[in-house]
Amino acid sequence: MLKKIALITAATVLCTANAYALRCNDMDIVIKNNSSDPWNVVVQNKHGYVKAKGNPVLAKGETSTIETKGYFWFYGPDAVVTLKNGDRTETVRAQQNRCVFEAGNINSYSDPAKFVRHQKDEVGSFADSRQGKTYYTIED
Repeated sequence: MLKKIALITAATVLCTANAYALRCNDMDIVIKNNSSDPWNVVVQNKHGYVKAKGNPVLAKGETSTIETKGYFWFYGPDAVVTLKNGDRTETVRAQQNRCVFEAGNINSYSDPAKFVRHQKDEVGSFADSRQGKTYYTIED
């Protein structure tokens, strides 16, 4: 009986914590096109789900924000963004560790990184219910 009470209490605490930190298990992938050409944007989800895919075509000077969300406290968000312009293709992979009482670290990179540059990551906050963000630019 005590084990059941302990499990119910733990589940309640985790549910309450995740309800409180609604945004800390989210991650935004922000991509700005500084190149002279438009780029097609295709988003593929790995874990969690994509809330908003941003612009399907990113024109010169435009910024696209791709909003992702993890699965409750099981997984943080994980997405692959493919950027295409003619025969040029770049892949951005962004993954954020799950958020349980503190925001997860962000792991992101671009491949082959010829035209897409990683700028910075901003870790989210459990206390402030703030999502993580990773920033990229497309260059000529």
